[in-house]
Amino acid sequence: MKTIFIVLLCVSCIRPQIQDTSKSPLPHIALSIVFPIISSIAEYRNYRWGLYGNRQTDSQAWHDWQLAERIAGISVGVTIALHSDFDIIQMLKDLLLSGAMFWNIYDASLNIQKNKPFFHSSATSGSRMEGISFLKIPTFIIALLIYIN
Repeated sequence: MKTIFIVLLCVSCIRPQIQDTSKSPLPHIALSIVFPIISSIAEYRNYRWGLYGNRQTDSQAWHDWQLAERIAGISVGVTIALHSDFDIIQMLKDLLLSGAMFWNIYDASLNIQKNKPFFHSSATSGSRMEGISFLKIPTFIIALLIYIN
């Protein structure tokens, strides 16, 4: 049921963009916020599934959230294309902002779900990105400035 709600939310965010000739950035921004949250929930459900064994509820929830994650990811791409009107410079600006938002929101959301500090950086994850996590906020600020310019 939650997945159906999320799918409808994603679709409803796209619809105003299709009907609006002013090329509002709202659907793009909204989905750029929703997508990393959905993605982090899917990751957390997978984490719980691995942590607690093969629990049916976590497996089902993970698969439901994975579907929502794919739909949200595709929807972000569609809103970028619609907002930019296929102008390559605007597409790159939209993509840069979406990427910076994803990096910050995904990590913060996952940390909250794991009861860790908002900007916690793992020392044991093995991710190369953890070594440059101090660039999250500056990257977002730069992306935002490029986007609004």
